[in-house]
Amino acid sequence: EYVGYVFLLPFIIYLAVWKIFPMAYLSVLSFFKWDLISSPEFVGLKNYIRLAHSEKYWAAFYHTFLYIGGVLVISISAALLLATLFKGLDVKGRTIFLTAIFIPYIISESAGGYMWMWMLEEGGLINYYLTKLGFSPIHWLSTPKWAMFSIIMMSSWRLTGYNAVIFFIGLQSIPEIYYEAAKIDGATGFKSFWHITLPLVRPMMLYVLVMSMIVVSQAFTPIYVLTGGGPYGSTDVLLLRTYNMAFENYQMGYASAISMTLCVILMIIMYIQFKYLKPAEG
Repeated sequence: EYVGYVFLLPFIIYLAVWKIFPMAYLSVLSFFKWDLISSPEFVGLKNYIRLAHSEKYWAAFYHTFLYIGGVLVISISAALLLATLFKGLDVKGRTIFLTAIFIPYIISESAGGYMWMWMLEEGGLINYYLTKLGFSPIHWLSTPKWAMFSIIMMSSWRLTGYNAVIFFIGLQSIPEIYYEAAKIDGATGFKSFWHITLPLVRPMMLYVLVMSMIVVSQAFTPIYVLTGGGPYGSTDVLLLRTYNMAFENYQMGYASAISMTLCVILMIIMYIQFKYLKPAEG
């Protein structure tokens, strides 16, 4: 009777020590003023009131969800397209391409960030080819209108391969008889994709969306490496702002309040995702 709980015990301990306790501690700390040196001082909702009146917080809030939305749309759309294309390849070609696009996901974020920095700098690889094609070099990381786009592209590049593999597994489970029946009825490739592929790949879509949301919302290294939140705060996101407030300004309570707002909003978004994307029972 208790054998299952014994096997689950290591995971339960891990969950309690590294997830539940830090989250609970963070939520309590958000009601205190603490600089890591003096004793914590209870301030109630003052940290949250300060957030509500902070222009920098709302700017970081906007940048955060612009970044998350951009990465999710690009990486999931590209992944689904690639998975659909790979399904039509022979086994050998399929394996080669899936392996190739999965590699960015296993590269460390710092290494990937420095690689993209090298490509995006003024004399970098991308500007070199732009000039060869007759275009002017673009200041990718030093101008506000291009900096966020550059970070979104870097993060999308990293996630697309992983998502494509998940979608490919889902596509493999769809019986070919559905497509054959649709073809007999005169359905085009797009109609088959819209009315067969998308509904049947819905469970994978939910998994990819939720996991991508978790990964992207925790993205710190790419932004820290590429722009550090600049230029002029155009890539300052909530996680980076939390780091700056906590470990540069030593405002632990205020930083905890920023983290809690991000956590609550993400939980609401994920609840909506589960509500509307969860496959119908029966």
